[in-house]
Amino acid sequence: LVSKAEILLTKYIIRGDCAMILYKYMSWPLDGENHARELIESDEIYLSRPTEFNDPYDIGIIPVIEGKRSEVVNKLVEEILNGHKKDPETFKDFLEPLIRRKIESYSSNELDDICNDFIENRQKTTAVLCFTDSPFNMLMWSHYADSHKGICLEFNTDKNDAVPNIFEKLYRVEYTKNYPKINFVTEEKSEFYRKVYATKYHDWRYEHEYRAIYSCAEIPNGDGETEIQVIDSMIGAATNVSKKKMKKCEISPQTITSVICGCKMPQEQIDNLKEIVAKHKSQITIKKASPIPNDFGIDII
Repeated sequence: LVSKAEILLTKYIIRGDCAMILYKYMSWPLDGENHARELIESDEIYLSRPTEFNDPYDIGIIPVIEGKRSEVVNKLVEEILNGHKKDPETFKDFLEPLIRRKIESYSSNELDDICNDFIENRQKTTAVLCFTDSPFNMLMWSHYADSHKGICLEFNTDKNDAVPNIFEKLYRVEYTKNYPKINFVTEEKSEFYRKVYATKYHDWRYEHEYRAIYSCAEIPNGDGETEIQVIDSMIGAATNVSKKKMKKCEISPQTITSVICGCKMPQEQIDNLKEIVAKHKSQITIKKASPIPNDFGIDII
């Protein structure tokens, strides 16, 4: 017997690592911060800090440092040069010999320490957007949509033409029982990000997760807290992100095609959602999830 979820998913073509239709489960509180409401109102989607994820091993994979001394030196020189974006050629021509001589003067233990500093910096300066491929996932409703009292947003990735396009390069999360080995010295940068930020333990496979990964910087804001500042291109994407303070990225107004209300969402919150959608995104279809009688599943109408 084919489930409704499987029938729905067969309508859409998987393009490489990216499904054309993606979903995001979110809460819909009436009081306090409501990121889903802000997304509908302003077309801005919040970036997530990997250090705040609910899995202690998520982005907690520790790369190894293995290679000949010359390879380690070359890797560190490359990392330092890549960190200078304004005028990389001038920086390379004048300072690369000085940097190389300085790095070559360090002991092997000191080189390992420097590599570890770069690894730690990458983990602190990365932001992630998470999506999934089905609105029928009971556990996702429970874990990320306020125990079925929240919503599930549907995104048509083909309709997004904002720059940067958050759907231009998505990584399908790989679920594995084996702790991955990642060599900081020899791993290509895009592969490093894919393995560190898009690898999770086998038990999380129910999430069917897709991730967009951003290279960022952390800066203090006026309240003494830390904000994310996007300063680099999305990993794997061709477009650049302008230099400005932000915790969010923009999407095109037509990208969200429907909002699904959870089967336990209070009527007051449903009415509030309908009011926001009618005011800001009247083209969005509002649907409702309901338990299927005599079955462990939900129907969406």
